[in-house]
Amino acid sequence: MTKQEHLLVILMEECNELAKDAAKSLRFTPESDYDGITNREKLQREFNDLLAIVEMLRSEGIFIYRDENLIRKKIEKVEHFFNDSKECGTLE
Repeated sequence: MTKQEHLLVILMEECNELAKDAAKSLRFTPESDYDGITNREKLQREFNDLLAIVEMLRSEGIFIYRDENLIRKKIEKVEHFFNDSKECGTLE
């Protein structure tokens, strides 16, 4: 396994850990505390772990970068589906 491949595996792991902590925040609230750490703090840590791996990937030639245009398009798409969800009664 190359260093790039190894970092890509870690990237997958960090994404999964972030997803797990997002689910815990939804199930128990962001301010819920387990062992002295809130779910919000766990999300913050995992998000920054993810950013660290992105930086390491950049140093290995895999350029994942912030694209404001893609971010804006994603926000518009999510907001569109918020409206669809409200209309069908699955979102308050």
